[in-house]
Amino acid sequence: MTSTENRPSNQMAGGGAPGASRQAFRKMLVTAQIALSLMLLIGAGLLIQTLERLQNQDLGFRVDHLIQGQLYLPPAQYPTKESILLSLAIS
Repeated sequence: MTSTENRPSNQMAGGGAPGASRQAFRKMLVTAQIALSLMLLIGAGLLIQTLERLQNQDLGFRVDHLIQGQLYLPPAQYPTKESILLSLAIS
């Protein structure tokens, strides 16, 4: 019993080796994975560069002359966040 897939006449007629299309598909997948990996690495590098630039950005005011405090709002008068926002919008 002989296989018709391995005959030279079949391979010359365009049949090719039985695993040729599978091997070509694997090569295509590896190439696509490498391309995607390079794009992700470049994107990560650009993101890091952007975050570093944002950290060094001038804010337009001196951060060493700021006052920080807390504001207490009685829960009986302002039970929800919406009521706080509404009172700020009216003022």
